[in-house]
Amino acid sequence: MLHRFESLPKSEQTKKMVNRDEYMKGRVDELKELKNKKMQASILIHKITHGRGMVVIKEVQEATVLTWFAEEKLQEIHRHGVLFPQVPPPVPPLPASLASAAMVAPPHLVIG
Repeated sequence: MLHRFESLPKSEQTKKMVNRDEYMKGRVDELKELKNKKMQASILIHKITHGRGMVVIKEVQEATVLTWFAEEKLQEIHRHGVLFPQVPPPVPPLPASLASAAMVAPPHLVIG
């Protein structure tokens, strides 16, 4: 693979290279976009949880932000290893014949 890269003309080798300033600008833009999405999601969640009546999603962007927010939260749950606990099925009651026998103390046990 390195040989193939070295065989390319210099213009092709440096075509997708970015200097530090371009990289930092791109990274700052990404972080601003992420912050903007989080803010939009927070506002929508607040409207849904604290609003009066039903909240109507009017724009595709709002639905997209809510979907993104839900996916982020699910990834966060999985990243931290927090899973919803599995609740064991309830224990069925004992049949009447066994229930009365279970209530009788063994002869060697004295209840005070």
